[in-house]
Amino acid sequence: MSTTTDLIGPFPIGRTDAFACPVWIARLDMPNAWVDNMVGDIDALLATYRAPNVAGQHTGSVLQDRQEPWWRAYHSALFATTDALAAELDHPFTERFVRTWGVRYETPADYVLGATHLHSHMGKTFSSVIALALPPAHVGTRLGATLLRNPQANLASITTAPVEWYGPSEPLVGIIFPGPLEHQAAPPHADEAWDEARIVVVSDVAYY
Repeated sequence: MSTTTDLIGPFPIGRTDAFACPVWIARLDMPNAWVDNMVGDIDALLATYRAPNVAGQHTGSVLQDRQEPWWRAYHSALFATTDALAAELDHPFTERFVRTWGVRYETPADYVLGATHLHSHMGKTFSSVIALALPPAHVGTRLGATLLRNPQANLASITTAPVEWYGPSEPLVGIIFPGPLEHQAAPPHADEAWDEARIVVVSDVAYY
C-alpha cells in the first residue's frame, strides 16, 4: 500500500492505494466559526426531518442547495478537488451532479443498521466523508472511523491483502473515494458512552 501527498485545489490530499484502489485523504481548511455554523445547520435540519432506514441520523440530501458562505466554500473546495481528480479519468466529462447531507451519531446504536450497514454509492464517481466534530476519545483511533471494504474481500481472506481499511479520525479530516466502494462508519464498542457527537458531512459527486 503506497501513499503520496499532493495539493489538489484547497484540499491538501494524501493519496493511499487501498486494495489497489485510490483513496484520497482530505483536510478541510475552514474557520472554526464556519464549522460551528455547518454543525448548527445540520442539527436544525435534523430537528424537522431524519432520513429513515439508515444508520446514523441523516438529514435530507439538501445541503448542496444552501447559499451560506460556509456551504459555498465547502462545495468550492470539494469541486476543485474532484474536478482535478475527474480530469485524470479515461473519459472526459461535461456534466457534474452533487448531493450533500449531514449525519449525526450520538450513541453506539446510531452506528448500526441490523447486523451491518455496509453499502456503496453506485453511479457516483466520488464520495466523500469529512468529520466536522468527533468525541475526544475517538480522535486518532478506529472508533467511528469510515471503514472501506476490499471489493475482492473473498479473495483477500486467503491472501495477504487487507479486507478492511480505516480512514482517519480527526476533526476536519476525511476521505474521498470511488462511490462504488463498500463502506460504513465503523461501530464503536456497544457499551461505550461519550459526551460529544460525531458529526460528518457527506457528498456524492457524479461526473458524466
